[in-house]
Amino acid sequence: MNHCIDCNKKISPLSIRCRVCSNKGVNNPRYKNPEDRKKFFCIDCSTQISRQAKRCTLCSKIGSNNHFYGKKHSEATRSKMSNNHADVTGKNNPAYTQGLTLKDYYCKDCNKEISHQCGMYGSGRCESCTHKIENLSEAIRKKMRDNHANVSGENNGRFGLPVSKETRSRLSLGHGGTGIPFENTDYGTEFTKELKEQVRKRDNYKCQICGVRQDEIPRKLDVHHIDYDKLNCILNNLVSLCKRCHMSTNTNREYWIQYFIDTQILMV
Repeated sequence: MNHCIDCNKKISPLSIRCRVCSNKGVNNPRYKNPEDRKKFFCIDCSTQISRQAKRCTLCSKIGSNNHFYGKKHSEATRSKMSNNHADVTGKNNPAYTQGLTLKDYYCKDCNKEISHQCGMYGSGRCESCTHKIENLSEAIRKKMRDNHANVSGENNGRFGLPVSKETRSRLSLGHGGTGIPFENTDYGTEFTKELKEQVRKRDNYKCQICGVRQDEIPRKLDVHHIDYDKLNCILNNLVSLCKRCHMSTNTNREYWIQYFIDTQILMV
């Protein structure tokens, strides 16, 4: 067994270099010395340029070299250019913020001057004071948690209560939608949290490809549509998968459909 003379990697007895080193630099049969390559220069100012051009960018726009040299815009073109370059400064600009970016902003705690981005959209504190807030003691964090009680999940007063179509429509309108629930998703209204939990329970909280259990991973199991029709939410068309296996099913769909049929997950 020989070793590569460059990297000392084990190679076959018939070689002196490994495959990687034999293709590097001067060892590559296609290697050309940069100094031997032909150089190209601008015919006007002798600046080095690429081989596809005759002149540099600057010289190609001067005098008779300019493609528009000697030509004039028509009145119609001048009118269009004038309309397209309307005054969009100050209040005419759609992004105008009533001069808020021109004001001076100061930190809430130490009165140090800060950027307008931090004052308008951020915490309103300088970097030093922000780090102090982030490094609060556990006692203060506990007080903050007690003052901001957890109202998610079962602690929510509306947990488990159904939401009417009228309420969903109002929520959609309130968030800038058109009033049609689930308008920005491909899933139907039947694909609820309760249905997904029912599928996980049926599958004993195990991924139906690799067998990993839900309590062994940091998140809940995904619920996959076997026929890839997101509106077909019958139980026989749903299966529990971990995130890694669920991502694998996004390719070679015909194989995975047949796989679930062969394992008798899809009832046909």
